[in-house]
Amino acid sequence: MSHIPQLKDAERLDLNGPIVYVASSNRLKSVGYLELPPGTEAARTHRPVEERLTQAEGESLVTTFDESGNPVLNQMSRGSELRIPAGVEHIHANPFGRVSITKWVFEGDVTEIIGGLRREAKRITEEKKA
Repeated sequence: MSHIPQLKDAERLDLNGPIVYVASSNRLKSVGYLELPPGTEAARTHRPVEERLTQAEGESLVTTFDESGNPVLNQMSRGSELRIPAGVEHIHANPFGRVSITKWVFEGDVTEIIGGLRREAKRITEEKKA
């Protein structure tokens, strides 16, 4: 179980492996966490604004892709920070043996992206019930 107090009150979006916690979100700034169980990875993505990451618990592997499409591996241990520029494709993964929790902060409008994650989590939940 996590020792991060913000997770208790955050909106929890189960994406069938990865879990996104939205602590706060508006058009100016969004803050939350990405939880990855061991052996999982999130889909390859990119954001319209810079993504600031801090590894809160466990470890993760964030693969970014340079201008030529070459992968750049960023191993994150507790306390590590990483800034991913706007538009850079990347993958969050946890190839390690314990749960990974990464804090994310976006300065700028990602409300449409968070709306999409909400719709995806709702779809997954409804499929599990069916």
